[in-house]
Amino acid sequence: MESYAAKVRRFNRFYVAHIGLINQNYFESDLSFTEVRLLYEIGERDNATAQFLSDKLHLDKGYLSRTIKSLIKKDLLRKEQSENDARTYFLCLTAGAQRLLNESHRKVENQIANMTAHLNADDKVLLVQCMETIQYLLNK
Repeated sequence: MESYAAKVRRFNRFYVAHIGLINQNYFESDLSFTEVRLLYEIGERDNATAQFLSDKLHLDKGYLSRTIKSLIKKDLLRKEQSENDARTYFLCLTAGAQRLLNESHRKVENQIANMTAHLNADDKVLLVQCMETIQYLLNK
């Protein structure tokens, strides 16, 4: 009988293979997955700081700093100094980064639609409920 850990590993392999198909679209822009994830997180909130991103994404501060500098050099990010604390800089998307993310999101949504096209409406609801259950249980 398959152990609990073996079942989790099997699911992880299955899921990573499926999600890998989705993530390939992000790389059409010559950005790494980490760079795209940073842009996404910055775009999701106002006043994102390097400290916040380091904590949220569990990234080494040196690696994060180099990645931010690279995104600034590529004209995808800009820094804005806080009006309240001159030591704090907020990271903001450029218009080019926003366009890139919008296009990536559109492509991924199309891929998800294609990947689940064989499911009926009830199956799609069940799929999302199962995903939400996994998130809930792992965040407990």
